[in-house]
Amino acid sequence: MRPHRPVISVRLPAEAALRRDFHLLADARRLEMLRQAIRREVRSQSSLRSLAKHIGVDRGSLRKFLAMESVPSVENLAKIVDWSQERPEVWTPLGSVVLAVLVLDLPGPRRASARKQLARTLAAAFSDAEMPVPEWLREEYGE
Repeated sequence: MRPHRPVISVRLPAEAALRRDFHLLADARRLEMLRQAIRREVRSQSSLRSLAKHIGVDRGSLRKFLAMESVPSVENLAKIVDWSQERPEVWTPLGSVVLAVLVLDLPGPRRASARKQLARTLAAAFSDAEMPVPEWLREEYGE
């Protein structure tokens, strides 16, 4: 006899979540994972210039991608994805993905600062509740 496994499901009204919203979240997660991998590489051993050269993309394109100012062209994004396949997978907290999605509609130059501002506000809420601020959140606002 098989053990009974509970089924967990979420039912959303049709208007609550559109298919494109799910794709947007998946895309944002993938882009955030790529940003995290690039940040890790630059912090650990490489300059942005040498990393861009290694990947085969323009340094400015990579810098703007890291700063959330723009998304690389399809060709450059493919090169970044290919490069990332050679790297260990990066754990990307869901909160980081949510922050990326929340600022997505802002103009490119405002995204990074708005994201840090949201992260600081959330960290303050943790502090107000006398709870420790999660590590990923501290990294978001640069502590």
